[in-house]
Amino acid sequence: MVDAGRYHFQSAAVPNAYDSYLVPRLFTPWARVLLDSLLPLAGVTRMAAERVGPDGAATGADISAQMLEIARAKPAPANAAPIEYVESPAAPLAVQDSAFDFLTCQQGFQFFPDRAAAAAEARRALKPGGRVGIAVWGPIQECGHFMTLHGVLREKVDRELADLILVPFSWPDPDALSREGGVQSMMSSNIATARA
Repeated sequence: MVDAGRYHFQSAAVPNAYDSYLVPRLFTPWARVLLDSLLPLAGVTRMAAERVGPDGAATGADISAQMLEIARAKPAPANAAPIEYVESPAAPLAVQDSAFDFLTCQQGFQFFPDRAAAAAEARRALKPGGRVGIAVWGPIQECGHFMTLHGVLREKVDRELADLILVPFSWPDPDALSREGGVQSMMSSNIATARA
């Protein structure tokens, strides 16, 4: 299996393609599901800013400077909270303690090299009673079109290159989050999860 912790963008073209094709068609609908699971407090950054409104605040964090550059270049959503973008890994997360009412992570946890540390950082960043929403892909076996694509790639390209498609589907199982170090106490803070 390919090391999920090494999965990152090597080309500047990848974040642009991701934003143009995957965000509107694939990730936006699932972001709504994630947001709805945390109502009334939830969001991926731009959607969260819209739901929080102009009197609130939103922060978006990403390890990729290229992804943040794309996010910063977008116009601010109307009647939304101002958005601060922070370049940071998931652990350590470059935010203050007890800074957020809610925190979301859409399709990121499976890529973090130290998931337990990322969970602990999420807990540290939340105010008491704060809420967390996490979305990860289910097993590739449950996503037939991606499984078919993986099979075709294995026939046509180098195996290691073909196996890169497995990385987003590398979340071990639905209960893995509760087994990660430091997450049990976060579970009592109403974690909402969505699996795509």
